[in-house]
Amino acid sequence: MIENQPHMPKGGWIAAALSAVGAAAFLLWQPLMDYFITGTYDENIVIQLETSSMKIQEDPKLLVIRLKATNKGNVPAKLTSEGKGDMTIEIHRIDKAELGEWVDPSTTPVVAKKLILNGAAGDVIVPPGSYWSREVSLPLPKGTYWVLGTLNRKSGDAITEATYFEHAKQLSRSD
Repeated sequence: MIENQPHMPKGGWIAAALSAVGAAAFLLWQPLMDYFITGTYDENIVIQLETSSMKIQEDPKLLVIRLKATNKGNVPAKLTSEGKGDMTIEIHRIDKAELGEWVDPSTTPVVAKKLILNGAAGDVIVPPGSYWSREVSLPLPKGTYWVLGTLNRKSGDAITEATYFEHAKQLSRSD
């Protein structure tokens, strides 16, 4: 006696499974490539420095430095963790330069060094697409300076940004 049972041929199961795998590969291709290949799901910290002069008295003028750590990645970034990591600013004075010779600002004397972010103070977390910033100031005489900002990471990596700045430059006006 032959029973009437619903029966699906093997070819139908194989076609359904291959369709599901194909759809998953099609829909998940971009996120998987972003995660494994391009690393866009990683943190991407960028340091930015801005400097300006302010008049508080005739001399010395106030050198104002804005240091910003921007997270351009897609995950939150920890600037410090477990008491490791710090952010510092160094100011070097450029006194003289020989004509036709490259200036190496790292060989010039350090005028001031300041710890901006102390790793022992706790975690500082920067959400994706935002920034963490601090502003510091120091009265200095007129002159040319090289300002170096450094973020030392827990992994041992260092992210740096530097700029030259002519402090308290006199602007001439012709009226």
